[in-house]
Amino acid sequence: GIYYTFPDGVSLSPGGYVILAKDPAAFSARFMVPEGVTVVGGYDGQLSNSGEELILEDAEGNVIHRFEYDDDWYPLTDGQGFSLSKHDPAGSLLSDWNDKLGWRASSYREGSPGQGDLGWGIAPGRIVINEIMAYMPEQPDWIELHNTTSEAIPLGGWFLSDRNTDDNRRRCYQIPETVILPAAGYLVFYEDSTFGNSNAEGAIKTFGLSRYGETVYLFSGQNGQITGHYYAEQPFGVSRPGLSFGRYTYQDGQMCDFTVLNATTPGAANTNPAVGPLVIREVMYHPEPCGTYDKEEYEYIEIYNISNYSVLLSEYDAEQNAYYGWKLSDAVEFEFPLGAAIPSGGSVVVVRNIEAFTSRYPDVSSDIIFGPYDGRLNNAGETIDLLQPGADNDGQRSYMRIDRVAYSNGFNPVGQDPWPFQANGRGMALGRIDPAQYGNDPANWQAVPPSPGRTANE
Repeated sequence: GIYYTFPDGVSLSPGGYVILAKDPAAFSARFMVPEGVTVVGGYDGQLSNSGEELILEDAEGNVIHRFEYDDDWYPLTDGQGFSLSKHDPAGSLLSDWNDKLGWRASSYREGSPGQGDLGWGIAPGRIVINEIMAYMPEQPDWIELHNTTSEAIPLGGWFLSDRNTDDNRRRCYQIPETVILPAAGYLVFYEDSTFGNSNAEGAIKTFGLSRYGETVYLFSGQNGQITGHYYAEQPFGVSRPGLSFGRYTYQDGQMCDFTVLNATTPGAANTNPAVGPLVIREVMYHPEPCGTYDKEEYEYIEIYNISNYSVLLSEYDAEQNAYYGWKLSDAVEFEFPLGAAIPSGGSVVVVRNIEAFTSRYPDVSSDIIFGPYDGRLNNAGETIDLLQPGADNDGQRSYMRIDRVAYSNGFNPVGQDPWPFQANGRGMALGRIDPAQYGNDPANWQAVPPSPGRTANE
């Protein structure tokens, strides 16, 4: 952290600036300081490169302003020469100062000390990487951008890339100067005619998208250089053949996931997420503390088949002449044994402790009980992934995410956490309301009496 006491006589006029520098002499030698701007310092300590809290107090110790920044917000500001620049400092809510979306990289390298950011920076989130196709056999990859605003935005000179380590790698495909993203519109870049074609206008270093997952980046640019006007990134996972990844907005209209969609819609609004054939239907993450075992030993996760066919919980790789089992991953780890299957409308239960589970739920058939899994479910919340084996990737088995539940306990924080708190140690489980609808939306979950292993008709 840093520590500094302003000397007597230093004042800040309305709309004015004071610069606090580590070394005022070195700062003034490097930067042209606008007339009327005072440079003070130096302070004790240094600003943390990993992020920290900054507090401004008056002479009596009363907090005037405080916020916390994070180096993970924007790679350009983490040792790449750009400063963090506050978006709309006069009109921002106090909560925005602690939020990545309340900041952006400075328009140009070395920032604009002593004056407002001279660039025309666009507020974060206004242009989004909306849909990505990374694996359509015999067809080109593509990247779709979406303008969430009511005004057209010129994109000429901007860059698309799948690398973010330095400027040379960021400058892969430069969008032609005449390209404009229409108000509320969509723009699709196809691999064979833009970023993957060495003869295309703007092609600097061609690239394609990996079916095994990576990250797509959008950088603002001008005169062939990266600027800090705007930055967006979108990671995606292992692709299912012929299906794209895209943004899905939760039912509350506030949060988004980037997930596999049930149909591709290049140049248009996204469809709903792909769901099934198997889904996570019930989660007991915080059992009641009763019985002969520690309470966590009664945890379970129920997997349900929403399709009209039986699903084998293993996949055959002809090249390897081997079978690979489906998995539960992230919060806990479990691989289904070869030969396991779930019939249409049926379910299985994966448990932490088989003996503890059967003592509490003796009516559940042993034929559908699997376990034990490694790990335990966090009572505060975490992510459960259901994974299907995919293709071999340079000797490593890839896994396609079929379902995800990033649950919480209803208290993170109190009053703002949309997950049902009744499932947090009060004898209730998390139950999916509609198995055919997206599973990572809190609106599709409720607290229910435990009923592991029930059939579609129960």
